[in-house]
Amino acid sequence: MEQLISSESKLSNAATLITGAFKTDGRLELLHNIVSFVPFSDHPIYGPYHWPVGDIVSCKTTSLKVAGVLPLTNDAIELESNAGLEFQFVVANPNEWVKELG
Repeated sequence: MEQLISSESKLSNAATLITGAFKTDGRLELLHNIVSFVPFSDHPIYGPYHWPVGDIVSCKTTSLKVAGVLPLTNDAIELESNAGLEFQFVVANPNEWVKELG
């Protein structure tokens, strides 16, 4: 059986996951064929999440806003899965993520 997760990271960052009404800090990693987010919190609602790279249909830079109006940061990416789920992450190097996954 093929191992799903490689031990070598192509990209690895501390990141803040923002989805719906919640946010949490953790580590976002691009492994050989998996994107993985492991939260620092042990509450199960915050993850961990793992997406096969082939299930990601888009990765783009985005800006996050407080209450949908006030700019919070431009250092964010939005991942969309083939199931239509969207996840936003604040990361230090959004363009590198887009280059690898976009």
